[in-house]
This record gives sequence, C-alpha cells and structure tokens, in this order.
Amino acid sequence: MSVLTHAGEELAQLATIVAHRLFAGNASIHFATAGSIFRQSALVRQVFADRLRAKFAGLNLREDVVDPVQGALGLARIGKTAASK
Repeated sequence: MSVLTHAGEELAQLATIVAHRLFAGNASIHFATAGSIFRQSALVRQVFADRLRAKFAGLNLREDVVDPVQGALGLARIGKTAASK
C-alpha cells in the first residue's frame, strides 16, 4: 500500500468518526475537502471519496477542493455556525 493510499484511508476514517458524532441519523451528509494533500494528490482524493461512499449511502461530496476561509464565509453569510447545531 502506498503512502498516499494510506493517507486517503486514514483521512476517511477520521471523517467517518466526525460524521457519526455530528450527523448521527442524517440521511444525507455533505462533505468538502480542504488543504494541500487533497489539492495535490488525486490518489488521496479518490481513496478518501471511495471509502466515504462505501460508508455513507447519502453522501454529497464536493468534487473540488475548497478554500476553508471561503467556506467559513459562506456559512457565516447564511447564518450557520457550530454553536447553532
């Protein structure tokens, strides 16, 4: 197993833990990726996406890598914060 494959699997495992804690019982879960490992490695993105799709039937995963600042601004514009959950 390559280092990049392992990285994609580990990141998917961490995302799965977070999703179960934050979105337990939700039929649809939305994911976006950010950061240089996702931006620079198609293999990491693919492994990550494959593992999450295997875990979550209602997965909505953005294909593009997002800028975390832009994502935070977008959520702020529509009034969604971690505290409101």
